[in-house]
Amino acid sequence: MENQEETTPQSNETKSSLDEVKNFYKEDFKNIFLTVFTNPIDGIYNSFKNPSPKAYTQSLILFLTVFLTYALGFYILDSSIEMKYIIKGSFYPLIIMLMITVISFGIKSISGKADFKAELLTGGLAGIPIGLFAVFLILLKIFGNDINAAVVTDPFAAFLVLFNIGKFFGLVLVYIFIMLVNVLQQSLKASGTKDSMAFFLSPASIILAFYLAFKVLEFING
Repeated sequence: MENQEETTPQSNETKSSLDEVKNFYKEDFKNIFLTVFTNPIDGIYNSFKNPSPKAYTQSLILFLTVFLTYALGFYILDSSIEMKYIIKGSFYPLIIMLMITVISFGIKSISGKADFKAELLTGGLAGIPIGLFAVFLILLKIFGNDINAAVVTDPFAAFLVLFNIGKFFGLVLVYIFIMLVNVLQQSLKASGTKDSMAFFLSPASIILAFYLAFKVLEFING
């Protein structure tokens, strides 16, 4: 009886967490995804200005979604790769998202009040274009293009490969970069950062986030 009493709250908590994840994919993810693509200015701005009460949970699930998307991408691009490398590589986009979160938090801390947990939404929304990059590479692989796993964790290699396939595909990276800049820009503007400052800081911050993420990964790999 004692064991049942101890385990029941834990099982209820696990069930509640699973329900939150299911509900996110059934409803919230669709709304967030559509907002990013159909209303990328006002929609994203309002997401930061008036965040959902579930914003923190949504952010964590978005981080997890990107991790799983890249893990699947690694496996499809090279099924012979060892699991430890799949896990390691799948953390790279998460590090980028985390760096965007940290940089956004830093900028807002200078110009006003900032809450790190709230800033996870900035990194979470940035995960949508970052995750789409993996999906795009998976589609290229499925349709017979010579894409390998190294491309997923090396943006410079990705740019060269995509440009070799065709200029249109090379421009996909530019498009993703613009989407990332827009997410951070709307986040900064929603916090009260001046438009001109947000305009200049956003692209510089995204470049810095990629650079710092690469350095962190380089340090982890030794």
